[in-house]
Amino acid sequence: MKTRSVYCSHCDKQVDVGVTPMALSGGQATLPDGGELICLDFGAGCRNGKCPISGLPAVVMGFRLARSGEEKHGAWPLVSAVCEACGERSDMEVLDETHAFCTHCRSTNTLVLLRMDDDSYVAVAGRAEPM
Repeated sequence: MKTRSVYCSHCDKQVDVGVTPMALSGGQATLPDGGELICLDFGAGCRNGKCPISGLPAVVMGFRLARSGEEKHGAWPLVSAVCEACGERSDMEVLDETHAFCTHCRSTNTLVLLRMDDDSYVAVAGRAEPM
């Protein structure tokens, strides 16, 4: 993936972005026509509102980065939960307060963190609509 630095008005600094390769599907109607823009500097400050670079909800950049397999600048927080899509208990990469990415089947899940009496958390995942 080719990357370039662009200015992000939300972060007030230069960030690295890239474009995923085009799908090799022969142009099937259910797939996008080209690659997807990915912000490689997606972080905790990007999880609310709209991304000024793409104009999409900020968490979309998180999903795209997680699906791409590209290294993020810092690791995603992980929780263990049963994925709604594959039914397996797996590590979920926490993208924001309500979304997680299944590392087993690469699907997106909604995420609810339940606080227990001993101040620990239990993660409950559900299937999210693709972004």
